Amino acid sequence: MKNFLVSVLFFIGLSSFAQNNLTLVISDKVEAGYFKQERFAWSLQGINNSTEADSFLKQIKKNTNIKTAELTPGRSNGTYNFNLSVNKIYGRKFFERLLYSCGVTYAMVNGTKETLNPDRNKAAGK
Repeated sequence: MKNFLVSVLFFIGLSSFAQNNLTLVISDKVEAGYFKQERFAWSLQGINNSTEADSFLKQIKKNTNIKTAELTPGRSNGTYNFNLSVNKIYGRKFFERLLYSCGVTYAMVNGTKETLNPDRNKAAGK
């Protein structure tokens, strides 16, 4: 019983440090085939400091398809420049699932804010 309680407290502690409600900003014009490239230069809003940025990078680099990922402070507070490259090209669904698992809840695409919801896309067959 003691080990169970320690495990529960450990996971609660980890989840309190996890990022959530981050917004990915894609300033490029997103058209058919956009996600069929190897390198991306985006922005990420909602990261408050370098510790949170490091935590996000550590989480995203767990995916073996990520070749490089880096965050550098942007011009405005809470915004980071996000550069990413992949080993193998999969498409939009891959990025949506990956970023959602790392705490990205929203994406600003072609001037419209969208809610990321990979589970909804699976159910709809998208």
